[in-house]
Amino acid sequence: MSVETVCQCEQLQEALERGERITALEALRRFGCLRLSARIYDLKKRGVPIESETVKRNGKQFKEYFMGRGN
Repeated sequence: MSVETVCQCEQLQEALERGERITALEALRRFGCLRLSARIYDLKKRGVPIESETVKRNGKQFKEYFMGRGN
């Protein structure tokens, strides 16, 4: 993993631990992360309990990621 990838994972995990729900567009804007699903995969491999929900808003469909309810 590159330093940038590790940094993005850390920022993403911190946001999720604060109870934030993150979308791909938010990840790009806040963390410069172009591949949110890849970072989610990396975090899940580390054992971080991340869940997702498909959301429909303004005629668009996308995923929101959030920390599992066990935390």
